[in-house]
Amino acid sequence: MQVYRHDEGSKHQVLMDSLSHNEGEPAKFIRELKEKSSILMFYEEKNYAKSLGFLFLDIGLRGSQACLYLSSDTIPNAEAFMAAAGINVAESRPGSLQIHTTNSHKKDQIIRIIEEFVKSAKDRASRIIIHHDRFTREQQSDLLLVEEFMQELFERHDVSVLSIYNTEFMDNAQFMQQIINVHDYTIFAPDFGKGIVVKMR
Repeated sequence: MQVYRHDEGSKHQVLMDSLSHNEGEPAKFIRELKEKSSILMFYEEKNYAKSLGFLFLDIGLRGSQACLYLSSDTIPNAEAFMAAAGINVAESRPGSLQIHTTNSHKKDQIIRIIEEFVKSAKDRASRIIIHHDRFTREQQSDLLLVEEFMQELFERHDVSVLSIYNTEFMDNAQFMQQIINVHDYTIFAPDFGKGIVVKMR
């Protein structure tokens, strides 16, 4: 098991600043990815998680990849956060960037969105970012099925995956271990500029 560590950096509330001035180990790892990857991230500070997710997204867009972003944010709010992080949303949509709101964490809804995205991307390299900032223990079984479905897509298609989870709602050690086992890498990102990256396989 390979572990990357970095514990420096100060807290930035502006997403764009966090991308450009706060190169902690998780951000460094995301920047240096060369091949398609399946990544799981646990976070405590929501803005930090957003900045890392948007970094992963921005690199994909700059590489002419099709990108899908799912979160509980409304689409206008997600677009505003992306713009604050320096992403040219207007230029990226509709050809390369799809944004969807998911609040219920129902697997059928999420899987349908992902299936339609992968179908529209065809053979184009693509990235999927799904941000779970609030979920219940009852929803975890559906979330595990979503993770397993995305892993099947990862194995069959040229798609990279970043699944992001708020540790505040991670009260089930078995569920946590199950989703860790699905991915190639796990990022623990507690706060700006801090965190470790663990290669799982």
